[in-house]
Order: sequence, then C-alpha cells, then structure tokens
Amino acid sequence: MLIFGHKYLTGDSFYSISSINEIENTPSNSTVFFQFSEDKLPILHYAINNSIDVAIEIDSIKNAIFSEIFRVKYIIAKDLELAQEIQKIAEHYMFDSKTLTWIKADDELEKVAKIGLDGVIFRSHIHIPIKSKT
Repeated sequence: MLIFGHKYLTGDSFYSISSINEIENTPSNSTVFFQFSEDKLPILHYAINNSIDVAIEIDSIKNAIFSEIFRVKYIIAKDLELAQEIQKIAEHYMFDSKTLTWIKADDELEKVAKIGLDGVIFRSHIHIPIKSKT
C-alpha cells in the first residue's frame, strides 16, 4: 500500500498547480496535482509530454478512465466509495495508474487496506509551489 503524507514516511511530493507556468515553480522530482476538468487538459498534455508525474483528483469513473488513458501516475478519488469502484475497474483493465483516496488520520488505513486500494494520501501532503520573483 502506498501512503503519502504520513509523518513517519517520505515519498513523492505533490504540488497543487493551476497553470503550466506554475509547473516551473515545482521541484524537478515532484508530482503535479490538480482536479480533472476539461479546462485543465492543456496542463495535463504539457506534463505528460514533458515526462512530469501527474496526480489527478477525479469525481467519476469516466474521469478515472481518461486519466488512465493519459497515463497519469496517481488517480485520487474524492471519496472512499468511488475509490473502491475505480480500484475494481483498474484491476480488471490492468491500469498502470495507482488509485488513491484521501484520508485524515492513520486509523483509516485498515479500512482502506481491507478494500484493496493501491494507496492513500493525507490532504496535508499537497504543497503549493513557491511563486518565482520575476
């Protein structure tokens, strides 16, 4: 199980972005994060074409499928119920993307592990890139 943002662990750093320009203000080894929407497709294409790891928050199975087609690294479901549905689809179609859901405390890990989800992320693990001084 992947666990991002727990105080005991280190791992990928996720940076919330809303434009292609903000990618420049993230560390080179970071994962960019944003919510899936049609207006964010240029950001997604830019990131994928430049080999930048992407984590996308989704609110539907349809968006999870598109995220896998775009080869995002992490699909983050808005809630556990949706994550469970996506995980079943991901296993059936052998997604390369990992399915995550949000948690607030590590006492939620057992419940998530029992449903076989790829991993979890603490909301506090999302960083905002530092704006450049230009």
